[in-house]
Amino acid sequence: MTQSAFTPEDTFKIRSRFRGDRFRPHYHFMPPHNWMNDPNGVAFVNGEYHVFYQHNPMEPTWGNMSWGHARSRDLLHWEDLPHALLPTPGSADEDGCFSGTLFSEQGTHTLYYTGYHFDRQTQCSASSTDMVHFEKHPSNPIISHAPEGVGPNDFRDPWVFEHQGLIYMLVGASIDSELGAALLYARQPDQSWLHLGELFRAPNRKYGSMWECPNFFRIGDKWVLIVSIWPKLKVHCFVGTFQDGRFHPEWDDDLDADASSYAHLSCKDDRGRYINWGWIDEQRDRDLMQAAGWAGVLSLPRVLNLDEHGHLSLEPAPELQKLRQNLRMDAGTLAPAAHTERPAFKATHSEIQARFELRDQKPVGLCLLTAPDGSEETRLTYDPLARKLLLDRSKCSLNPKTSRQNQSVPLYLKPGETLDLRVFIDGSVVEVYANGRVCLTSRIYPTLESSVYSKVHAQGETTYELQVWDMHSIWE
Repeated sequence: MTQSAFTPEDTFKIRSRFRGDRFRPHYHFMPPHNWMNDPNGVAFVNGEYHVFYQHNPMEPTWGNMSWGHARSRDLLHWEDLPHALLPTPGSADEDGCFSGTLFSEQGTHTLYYTGYHFDRQTQCSASSTDMVHFEKHPSNPIISHAPEGVGPNDFRDPWVFEHQGLIYMLVGASIDSELGAALLYARQPDQSWLHLGELFRAPNRKYGSMWECPNFFRIGDKWVLIVSIWPKLKVHCFVGTFQDGRFHPEWDDDLDADASSYAHLSCKDDRGRYINWGWIDEQRDRDLMQAAGWAGVLSLPRVLNLDEHGHLSLEPAPELQKLRQNLRMDAGTLAPAAHTERPAFKATHSEIQARFELRDQKPVGLCLLTAPDGSEETRLTYDPLARKLLLDRSKCSLNPKTSRQNQSVPLYLKPGETLDLRVFIDGSVVEVYANGRVCLTSRIYPTLESSVYSKVHAQGETTYELQVWDMHSIWE
C-alpha cells in the first residue's frame, strides 16, 4: 500500500454520497468512508489539534490497519490529511500499523505504534517535522519482542511521555494471559528502550486480562492512568501517584462503561486541558456496515479534570456549544396521578439538556428516538433507589440485526442534588453525560421514519427544565 491522500474535492464527493443516510453522524468526527476504530496519536501542535485513527482505506470492515489523520483549529471542523502510516510489505508492520501515540521534542514529532507481522506485535516509530509526512524509523521495530510472561500478541499500544527529564514508554499487555498490565520502558542515551518492569497491573481479574491503549498523564499533583479493558470492553481510570517507576492508585472507577466507547486517548492543549476521545463502534451486523459504506466514529471531545475529591470527571468540550441552533425550551411538573404528559419534540442531530428535581424516589428520564405509537423507543432512566442510570434499548429498533441490550452505569445523587443530563443524539450515536461524573455511549438504529421524537417521563412527581438545540453539521 502506498501513501494515500484525501483532497478537499475527494472528501466533498465522498461525504456527499452519504447525505441521505439517517444513521450517519453530522457533528462527530469520522473519516470520509470505510472502517475506523481507535483514536491514535491525538495531539495539540502549533495551534492545531491532530487526530490520527485506525483506518481501513479499502472497505468498511476491520483490516488493512493504517493511520488516518485529520487536523482542526477549533476542535470542531476537521481537515482530512494524507494517511500517516500504511503497512510496509516485508517489514515489522506488514500486517498492520496498530494503535499508539505521538510525542514531540525539539521540533520533531514521532508516532509510536505497534507493528503487526506474522502473529507478533512489536513497537515501531515514524517521525515528521511538518506533522503531515512521516518517515518510518529505519531500524523498526524499536522494541522487537515482549518481555517474559507476555505473549507475542499481548503487547501493544505504546504511550510515550516525559517525566523529570527522562522519556518513558508504556505498553499495554497481558501477564500470563491472566491480568492486564501497563509495562514501563525508559529511553536510553543510545535511543534503545530499557524494560523497567510493570508500571501497574490489574489488582484482580475483574479488571480484565488485557489492557489496551494506556494513557498516563499528570493533572495537578496526581497522575491519571486510563486503560481499555479486554475482554470486558470498557474504559477504566485510576488516580494516584507515580514514584520510583511505579504507579500507586488512590481511586479508580469506570470512565466509559458497557462497551460502546473504547480505546480512549487524551492530549493536553494550549489551555492546559486534557482532551479525550474514544472510539464508538458499530452495533449492527457486518452486512449492514458493508451496505452503508462506513463504520465507526469518534466520541465528542471530552475535557478531563479532577474534582474536589480527587476523582476524574469528564464533560463535553465547551466548544460544542458553538454548533447549537434553534433553541427550544420547556419546563413543568410531571405528576402521574394527575395524568400529565408533556409534548414530544423532534431530536435527531441534537443536544438535550434536562434538569430534574427529584421529589420522591421514583424513576425519571427521557424517551429518545421514539415512534408516536411507541413501537420503537429508547428509554433513558435514572432510578434513585437503585442508584443507576439505565439506557433501555429493548425497543430501540425493529431490526434484529442491531444490538438491543440494555446499558447502565452507577450514579449516586446526594440528598437534594438535581439530576443534570446532557444528551447528544447524532444520527445513530447517543452520548449521555450525567452530573459531570458518568457517561453512557450507545448506538441506536430505528427502522421507522417516524422514530425521531423525544420527551420527558417520570413514574413519580418531578419538576423539570428542558433545553433542546439542533446541532449544525461540522462538515458544511
